Amino acid sequence: MPLTVHFLNVQPRILSGNVRRFVSQAQINVYYRKQGEIALRGARRLLDRAGVKYEFYIIAGPLVETIVNEAHERRCTRIVMGTRGLGKVRGMVLGSVTYGVVHLAETPVTLVK
Repeated sequence: MPLTVHFLNVQPRILSGNVRRFVSQAQINVYYRKQGEIALRGARRLLDRAGVKYEFYIIAGPLVETIVNEAHERRCTRIVMGTRGLGKVRGMVLGSVTYGVVHLAETPVTLVK
């Protein structure tokens, strides 16, 4: 069976009532999409050049749960994610997504620095 890479970018939901008062849901969705495309651009270019088949998804939601649920629903055999490399102090806080995925996922998780 040929390899298919599933790229997932999860955007944290904009929950602020002040934002939602002045910006429509359609505008927020466009924002999510643009931010996700920017985040995935470099990796998609590399796979395009290498001729690797991939699909990509941009979803707004809780980060850890969305990653784990999407991997399960798409029957992924492995989750590969970056560690962000922010250093010890900042990594303790911002590394919570990686930590959560490693502990909640039923599939193996490979971390790339």
